[in-house]
Amino acid sequence: MANNLSNLSVTSSDNSLTIPTAKRVPNELTMAIFVVFFTLIVCSNIWVMIAVVRQSKLRKSSTCMFIISLSISDLMMAFFYIPMQVAYVGFGLAGMSSVVLCKGTAWLQWVAQCATIFSLIGIGIDRYRAIVQPLHPKLTRTDAAVCIAVIWICAGTYSSHRMYVLDIVTFTHPVGFNVTVSTSVCAVPSDKYYLLSYLEVSDFLVMYLVPLIILCVMYAIMVSSLWFSSAPNDESKQKKRKAVKMLILVVVLFCISWFPWRFFSLYFQMTDITTIPVNIYIWSDVIAATCITLYLSNSWVNPFLYAYFNQSFRDEFYRLFSWILKRKSKVTPSTGQTLTITTNSVNNTLT
Repeated sequence: MANNLSNLSVTSSDNSLTIPTAKRVPNELTMAIFVVFFTLIVCSNIWVMIAVVRQSKLRKSSTCMFIISLSISDLMMAFFYIPMQVAYVGFGLAGMSSVVLCKGTAWLQWVAQCATIFSLIGIGIDRYRAIVQPLHPKLTRTDAAVCIAVIWICAGTYSSHRMYVLDIVTFTHPVGFNVTVSTSVCAVPSDKYYLLSYLEVSDFLVMYLVPLIILCVMYAIMVSSLWFSSAPNDESKQKKRKAVKMLILVVVLFCISWFPWRFFSLYFQMTDITTIPVNIYIWSDVIAATCITLYLSNSWVNPFLYAYFNQSFRDEFYRLFSWILKRKSKVTPSTGQTLTITTNSVNNTLT
């Protein structure tokens, strides 16, 4: 976003040019965040996939198949977005000459974003049928697999517009008298600028607003059915309530983490650059870094929610990391002998 504001200047009445100094996020801080987030995203989502494979209860659940789809899209954000940013921020590798790399990485990044929100819709539909329409047949693993295939096909199809608008663009910069330097970057050619406003509105609707409206309506109906119906308050209903709480929190966090990026992307694209307030120009780099940090955090926070709310995920977490959770404590009897007792915090922690 900061690049969109680089041409903004302020001219006073005496024709002197005053350009305020933009606030920058230190490269060291940006690199540290990317490295930490990459580690969190990869480790947490691989753990989710291992947990589903190892736990028979999770493996048989159609909801967990959608959760696997969500984890795959999060992993794609880690592998196809963060390395590009690390190369740019950490090593100054802004140039690009490969059309395949330019179009391919952009397409994969958009596929990951689309698959995330579409997978959330799939989870919502699965829970809606189980809670609001209990007499209807539940989604089987085959049904879930077909839905997931449709999700990824739709995500790939919609994201293809990134391959159309992006290309290798060469910029020439003067560096001295009759001396110029050419730099090739992955960008939108000038003859396609007119498409950007339409695409930004489309992304906001397809990848954010419309899916969230659908999810809000479905979960509102589920909450009404679970909390305000006259049905008996049995153990099954309590479990469904807990599952819905977890999934609502997943949707809320998605909404919060992606809203700043969607809002400011739309704002900068739809606003005349000369009318953007100077303060926003000054802080544009910080705004962009904050937005990126927020939406990347959404790719690693979900596994922690699963571990907190879901007993099966929590059991598998303790099983996988039992070597860390095990501790030894020494008890010294009155006889002076030393007795070593090994305790496993797994048994004490599980509820």
